Amino acid sequence: MKPGNYNRQLFNLLKESGAYIITLSVDTYNKCPDYWHDVESIVFLAKKAGIGISIDFLTGFPYEKEDTLKEALDLFRRVEPDEVVINIFTRIYGNTKIRKIIDKDASLKRFLIGNREGNDSFLAPCFYNHIPINRLKELTAGEGMFRIAGQEKVVNYQKAL
Repeated sequence: MKPGNYNRQLFNLLKESGAYIITLSVDTYNKCPDYWHDVESIVFLAKKAGIGISIDFLTGFPYEKEDTLKEALDLFRRVEPDEVVINIFTRIYGNTKIRKIIDKDASLKRFLIGNREGNDSFLAPCFYNHIPINRLKELTAGEGMFRIAGQEKVVNYQKAL
């Protein structure tokens, strides 16, 4: 699920259908306050309906400040989903908004991982990451709710470099 287009009836119907857990995909790219309200409401409604909730959380976009990440982590601590799987590696593809941002600012290229000479099409795997794993571990302080993608097998796909 993505934040938006939900109501109490949706969660009741999900429960009736046999759903026992949902995954809510959340990211920090240019979000308005209503987005975060929706995240909070969806967690609340899922829990009230007796449905578990896992957050698939993508963060660390170009120019994103650490405060944005901290605010999101604090929201998750407050609403207490079953788990938050944090991914700080964004796959870069040609002709996407994030690729255009990186192409315009050479200082961002140092955060590319897997970008090889002659990979101008970005068909070979390339990722953007400016949040060091050790810093993310400090921010989550080993809290059991938070899991860092790539540090343990938490999803059926993994970043391969």
